[in-house]
Amino acid sequence: DSGSFSGINFLSNQGNAFYGKGYVLVEDCLFEGNSTTHLTGIIAARRAWGEFRRLLIQNNRGVGISCIRDSSVFEDIIVINNQGSNCGGAYFNSSTTVINRALFASNSTTDDRMGSALKFDGGAYTVLSNITVAAGENPGAPLIWFNGGVWPVIINTIFDRNQDDLFAFWSSGASITFA
Repeated sequence: DSGSFSGINFLSNQGNAFYGKGYVLVEDCLFEGNSTTHLTGIIAARRAWGEFRRLLIQNNRGVGISCIRDSSVFEDIIVINNQGSNCGGAYFNSSTTVINRALFASNSTTDDRMGSALKFDGGAYTVLSNITVAAGENPGAPLIWFNGGVWPVIINTIFDRNQDDLFAFWSSGASITFA
C-alpha cells in the first residue's frame, strides 16, 4: 500500500510486482520477468499519489505501468520489451499522472487494435515530458491508442514509428496538446 521502497529487484512475480495505493516512493528498482494479466500492470498505481524514480521495467508479460485514478509522478524510467494483451508500455485511465524523462521502446501488444507503447482511456489527463517512444514488434498495432475523453499533454517528445499508424482514436473526445 504505502511506504518507501528503494533498491529492490522485483523478479519473476505473478500478478502485480508492485501495487501502490496512497503515498508511495519507489526508486532505483528493477522490474524484470514478471507476469500479469490484462491491464493490471507490473507496476500498478491505483488511487496513488506516489513518486517513482529511476526504474527499469523490462522483459515482462503484461503492461509495464498501469495508472488508474492516479496522480503519481514517474521520472527517469525505462520501459522496454514488455508485452501485454492491450498494451505493453503504459496504460492511463482517469489519471493525472506525470511522466518526465522516460524511454518506452520495443513494447508490444497481442491485440493489433490496441496501442503497443501507450494507451489512454476515459478521463486520462497525463503529462508526458522529455519522452522517447519507439515501436515494438507488432507491426499492425498503432504506437499510441486514445479512447474517449482523454487530454494528454505531450512536451518535447520523440515518436519513432517506421510503419503503420502512429496514433489510433477509438472514439471521439480526445484532445491532445503537443508542445
